[in-house]
Amino acid sequence: MKGRWLLLGVYSLLAAMPSVRAEAGPRVCEPGALAALARFPPMPLQCRDSTQFCRSDVQSTLFDRRCADAVSSYEKTLRGLIRTQWWETPPEALEACRVHGKAGPLSQEEADSLGLGYGQEVQGDDRVRLLVVEKACDAPVISNVLLAVRADIGLVLTPLYFAFNQGGTEDPFSLAIVHNSRDTIALFTTDGHTMSIQYETTTAYKVDLTTGKAEPHPLFVTARGEQTSLETSRPIAADVDPQASEMIVNGRFRTFVNQTANLCADDAKDCAPVSKETFVWNGKAFVTEGLEAKRQEYLEALARQRQCLETTFNPRTGGTNCPIEFLCERENVLAGLSLKSGNLDQARARAASALDYCRGLVGGAATARETYRQIEQRR
Repeated sequence: MKGRWLLLGVYSLLAAMPSVRAEAGPRVCEPGALAALARFPPMPLQCRDSTQFCRSDVQSTLFDRRCADAVSSYEKTLRGLIRTQWWETPPEALEACRVHGKAGPLSQEEADSLGLGYGQEVQGDDRVRLLVVEKACDAPVISNVLLAVRADIGLVLTPLYFAFNQGGTEDPFSLAIVHNSRDTIALFTTDGHTMSIQYETTTAYKVDLTTGKAEPHPLFVTARGEQTSLETSRPIAADVDPQASEMIVNGRFRTFVNQTANLCADDAKDCAPVSKETFVWNGKAFVTEGLEAKRQEYLEALARQRQCLETTFNPRTGGTNCPIEFLCERENVLAGLSLKSGNLDQARARAASALDYCRGLVGGAATARETYRQIEQRR
């Protein structure tokens, strides 16, 4: 996962989860929307040579208190900028005025720009919205992405992604919100691609509309356990059924089919472009079909991997000689072995790597965070 973020980008016409994509906005900036428009200043985050310190692709940086302090400070700033009228104006109307800058019809170029670059920089409804704050550290292609909640106590911010490298991406973000009788769930999706493979990562957040608190939510259950995020991938040229992959229909969760690209050789025979996995909605979470058998297979493979790691581990270098199936689990094991052997520098490096590889895996991420904290306390 870590390396994938260096390759972010996708063509908006290839968006594969249409139920999670923002709708095209109006082509006119109305006077009322113009009056409600808020311009967001850069976030007060530490920079060095146009590189932001707080980075979601380097999870260990987020342990630094300065990241949380910057969000708190920015929250106070936005509370002074955003008024009730902003929340009551549809995001599409605000976006039309953002690109046009005055009341009146948008040019074709301006209208098209809403689906290019960062895409729509405000998405959501009248209680929960995604905000894209451009030009982090004055870098044109780097942005910070936040979830803004209109809570009973006022506006509350939760960071979704620090230092997102937009690169060649067109319209890389989307937000879907599901309100039901018990919960409000926000789904934040990012898109990316290599030259041949399209990727998506969807992360679920449970939102408390009273306090404004939004926390990663284990919406998915796979053989590896509970997950707060799910990845999808497919060859860009693959012929797939987009409706089958929709997890939201008419504002409700429904059973869907997730796809994973098979890296087939050009001359490979009997190699399907994608593997398909059905996720069944049980009223609380999406559970992979055939979970019990898949879980047993995973545990057996994990045991083999762990045995090899423990048998071949070199305490001096921290290295091993094993085939690897599960990167998150590998880094957690090696961090623990390095810590046990007293090699704190190697343990810290492995734990930091585990934080990155375990993103979205509830159990693995918890282990990585605890190991990293232990190491930091001993340094």
